[in-house]
Amino acid sequence: MSFDDAALEKLQTQLKICDAAMQRWTAKVSIASTDTKPQLARELDVLRKKQATVQERLTQLRTARGSARHERKSGLETAWRDFWESLERATPTFRAS
Repeated sequence: MSFDDAALEKLQTQLKICDAAMQRWTAKVSIASTDTKPQLARELDVLRKKQATVQERLTQLRTARGSARHERKSGLETAWRDFWESLERATPTFRAS
């Protein structure tokens, strides 16, 4: 993954789109049955934490210079991959609820 300015902006846009989906899922959690509510809330909490990690890594990369920038790229790639995989796994669960 290349992280020029355009790629960073695209990633920021993708995060906003994911956040909008998670906002809709938050509404679903609030009206979910008592059987499914705890599981959905846990999944959403995990996603929010991973989203926050991606945002933090993105901020760190934008401010990093030199060799630190390379390290930050790796950290962002890992955080994004983890968040995205979790999001993909959770999507069918929230669509079904």
